[in-house]
Amino acid sequence: MLFFHLWLALVACTTSATSYPTGCELPAPVAEASAHPGDTVWIDATGMTSTNDTVVTVATAVASVRDVQRIGCDDYDTCRTTNTCTVCGDCDACATEASACVERVKFTVPDVGAGDQVVTVRNGFGTSRDGVLTVLAPPVDTGTDSAADSVP
Repeated sequence: MLFFHLWLALVACTTSATSYPTGCELPAPVAEASAHPGDTVWIDATGMTSTNDTVVTVATAVASVRDVQRIGCDDYDTCRTTNTCTVCGDCDACATEASACVERVKFTVPDVGAGDQVVTVRNGFGTSRDGVLTVLAPPVDTGTDSAADSVP
């Protein structure tokens, strides 16, 4: 009996790595024009699931995902189910409903080099094609406080 409890404790405390399918190729995310490291930005993306299984990569750095939104997608989801559309495939029967569905991801830009950086989104459905985000160099610290930063 003691062995069973030790085994149960060991199994209950293990973690497993999340694997992501590569079978679905999601469309490339569309990023804001530019952002600094540390800025929080939204990108438009397709095939979103939830914050829990969404990973955004900028260059080779993993970004901190803040939110995933699917706005106006209920009719699209119902249409896809009714027409037995596959997860990875296009669903021509639901084109009207798809146009009303807005999917986007909010994340914090990681500290990567300045310039055009590749952005990818990965989730339970698959991995996106490459998008691009222009990462700006961090602002130069002049060593002086601006009036907005001072506290009376």
